[in-house]
Amino acid sequence: MSQKKIENIKDTIKQKAPFKSVQQETIISLIRTTAQVKTFVESKLDIDDLSMQQYNVLRILRGANKAIPIMDISNRLVEPTKGITRLVNKLEQAGYVEKSQCKKDRRVYFIQVNQNGLELLKSLDHKITNIEQEIFKGMSEVKLKKLTVLLDELRFYM
Repeated sequence: MSQKKIENIKDTIKQKAPFKSVQQETIISLIRTTAQVKTFVESKLDIDDLSMQQYNVLRILRGANKAIPIMDISNRLVEPTKGITRLVNKLEQAGYVEKSQCKKDRRVYFIQVNQNGLELLKSLDHKITNIEQEIFKGMSEVKLKKLTVLLDELRFYM
């Protein structure tokens, strides 16, 4: 039985010509890896009628532990979106969050996760932990910390 080999991005995307630069290779590798991780998580999570972005909103609200403005949620999203109001409205319609209008500024809405949303998150916590462990099963904690530092630096310099 042959052992699985780590494939470089050039082989993964079946590119014959060399990359123009190491920067180009890195960007393509980041984009491909991000898509692969997202697809993997979504397939394993398999939640009907709940997108990864909606899950992220619920996770943010649970962490806030209080009602917060929609714009605060938007600023905390892992994957930013211009459709935050639509995401929140769908969560409200599904019965996972409650929305209240600010008395001082009627343009501002505060959102809070309700008991249904908390129960949904609780039911997913173990599944998420297992998915994270499966994704990183071949990497040590030291490597993961180095990767995180490198990604932090990348975001800083952009």
